[in-house]
Amino acid sequence: VELDLETDIHVLRATNVEVLGNGRPLLDPTTLSVRTGEVVVAVGEPGHGHTALALALGGRLRVDNGTISLDELDNDVRALQRMVALVDVPGVSEPDGAVPLDTIVGEEMSMAGLRGSRGNVRRWLEGQGIEELAEHRMDEIPASIRTRVLAGLAACREGVRFLILVLP
Repeated sequence: VELDLETDIHVLRATNVEVLGNGRPLLDPTTLSVRTGEVVVAVGEPGHGHTALALALGGRLRVDNGTISLDELDNDVRALQRMVALVDVPGVSEPDGAVPLDTIVGEEMSMAGLRGSRGNVRRWLEGQGIEELAEHRMDEIPASIRTRVLAGLAACREGVRFLILVLP
């Protein structure tokens, strides 16, 4: 997907976002901002906060305090879900480790509105230079390749402008 970053600038912002679970913090108050074309790394203590932040930014988890805004529109869940892709988030969007790479690529191509036929999958894998990994289980794929494949295909989804990865 080619974007003109001069005219297609969007801003995703979390302001004092807090998520509670059973009255206890899953995500302590967090503030961050990212524009299309930028890479932002949010670092936190091990625990549920990483996933809670990803889900909140993607419009998939209600925040208890604070706001998530996209282009100055606060808590527009539909816009967040359309423009934010959660990539390989543990327990949420991670592919099953026992499933072969070519099957996952076909599914991701279909989600991106591309034809996920065997031939198209094979050609896509060849274009990435990883055709020899086609039948390998996802849990056997090196992390750098796994992240590149899943993020690259998520970026092809119509309307997606932000990719969120958790513990890549």
